[in-house]
Parts: sequence; C-alpha cells; structure tokens
Amino acid sequence: MVASRTEFVPAVRQHTKSIILPQGALLLLDNCPDHPSSEELCTDDDEISAMFLPQHDCADPTHDPECYSKHQAGISQVAS
Repeated sequence: MVASRTEFVPAVRQHTKSIILPQGALLLLDNCPDHPSSEELCTDDDEISAMFLPQHDCADPTHDPECYSKHQAGISQVAS
C-alpha cells in the first residue's frame, strides 16, 4: 500500500531534488480499495498527483501484449 501524503510527497520531492528534476510526479495506482484517495496523495499546487487505473484493468501489463498496449495508450493520454 502507498503511504499517505506524509510519506509519499516528501519522498518524491527529495528524490526529484536529488536528481535535479522539476518537483512533479504522477503516481498511477491500480484500483484497489485499500489505497488512499488520490486527494491524500496530491499536493495543493498539483505538482504531485495520483491517478487510478480503470477497474478490471490488467494487473501486470508486461505479461500480456494487449494489456501492455492499453497501459501505453493510457500513459500517452495522461502525458499529453
């Protein structure tokens, strides 16, 4: 399980700063009900945000070519 804003956000900020990248990230999560809400993992300035994959999505896209294509299409859509 991903920890809430108290752990996730500081870890992202520290990591991006250590490798000299802009302070931004998108966390993609499966649709497990145990995960914190996306609001709990986002910052107020929206530099760090979370998005849930659709329900009934593939758990491991690396083992299923069709599933991999769906994930790549979803990531491309988010990035644009």
